[in-house]
Amino acid sequence: MRVSGPTRRIPGSKRLSRTLLLGLALGPLGALLGLSPAGLALEENPVLGWLFRLRGPLPPPDEVALVVVDRASQHAFGLSGRYPEWPRRLHARLVERLHAAGARVIVFDILFAGSRAADAELARAFRDAGRVVLAQGIERHDLPLGGRDAPVLKQEVLRDPAP
Repeated sequence: MRVSGPTRRIPGSKRLSRTLLLGLALGPLGALLGLSPAGLALEENPVLGWLFRLRGPLPPPDEVALVVVDRASQHAFGLSGRYPEWPRRLHARLVERLHAAGARVIVFDILFAGSRAADAELARAFRDAGRVVLAQGIERHDLPLGGRDAPVLKQEVLRDPAP
């Protein structure tokens, strides 16, 4: 048995259909742009900074403490402006003090690359503290796929911290 009658439209259904079609068309385009080097650069540089400025500063959670490398620290310790060159013994003392103060996890966003003096002391401080997370670096390489005007493959390789 079939019942027929006047078809009733749902209010706004035409606008909803257009919106869905537009989303289906623009979604893949946005995904492709986001995966391209230009899209990544756009997202990481001006757009991300703009979004953070738009949002404004947020107070850190009570259970998180940030130890910041700044010019005042640099001058107080008489160190160069390039923090990767700072003595690793200084980082070891920081880890020891944070661990003694009850830090459950210590995270460094400094790449400890290459062997340096006091590596053994720093490694011992890491082991004693227990939960230390170290940053990995990213090395970027351009690999030509042929002659002079050939396309170039962009390669990113993770670089581990010094053993």
